[in-house]
Amino acid sequence: MDMPMPDDEPMAGMSTPGMMKPYLHFTLGDALLFREWVPMSGGATFGACVGLFLLAMVDRLLAAFGGIMRGWWARDALKRRLVETQQTTSSISDDSGEALKDETPTRPVTGSKAPGVANETVPGAMLFLRHHLNFRTFVPRHDITRGVLHAVQAAIGFALMLSVMTFDAAYFISIVLGLGAGEVLFGRFGRIA
Repeated sequence: MDMPMPDDEPMAGMSTPGMMKPYLHFTLGDALLFREWVPMSGGATFGACVGLFLLAMVDRLLAAFGGIMRGWWARDALKRRLVETQQTTSSISDDSGEALKDETPTRPVTGSKAPGVANETVPGAMLFLRHHLNFRTFVPRHDITRGVLHAVQAAIGFALMLSVMTFDAAYFISIVLGLGAGEVLFGRFGRIA
């Protein structure tokens, strides 16, 4: 077996492309996400840092957009729930004009989260699902959109994580500053309160 000799190691402080340093450093030659993306000049590293800064800001923008969408989806779900409740408890009139009640057994639910609604009457099985299992109806336009948004945001987060794992201090600083600037610019939009 051929063992490297101490004389074969590069001198400290010199960068060898493809060799990872397990500590924060400002040397050139670290691959960024792909083997072919190796900024070898100061200008290329600056461009990579600007790109990472913007990508970090996009991450915070997507987080704020997700918060806005969650608020909208919650309001839409509340409207759907109120419509379901009204349909469940509605009366059906027969030909004689008397009101007939829906034959589904119901129980009153107190402490409704809907503003202005003191009590709800829902079927017993639905009561169990809603209040004990916290069951939510699948709404394709909400749930598929939420899934796609989460996947895109996770991909961006993983790309940022892999960039930080190069231990290049310039990449690290750019990402942290981008996340901070993105939160300053977009963070307030994703808050519910």
